[in-house]
Amino acid sequence: MKLFCSIGIMVVALMISGCTDSKTSELEQKLSGVETKINEMQSTVYYQRTKMARYQVEKDRYSKVYLDTSSKGFQVLDTN
Repeated sequence: MKLFCSIGIMVVALMISGCTDSKTSELEQKLSGVETKINEMQSTVYYQRTKMARYQVEKDRYSKVYLDTSSKGFQVLDTN
């Protein structure tokens, strides 16, 4: 078991030492691109949630009618 752990640690050490600056730089650029995409997607999701909330408010706005039979005035009633 200890032999396998030692071999594993040696393999990982060789892999890490094999990473050159160009590979690291390439990975950092890719990571930066992924972070940018995630931020864009989060912004889009936030915008869509806000849009849906506004739509829900507008939809619910005309879903109820309140009648006051003691009032002598009138108001406009919009319907579909």
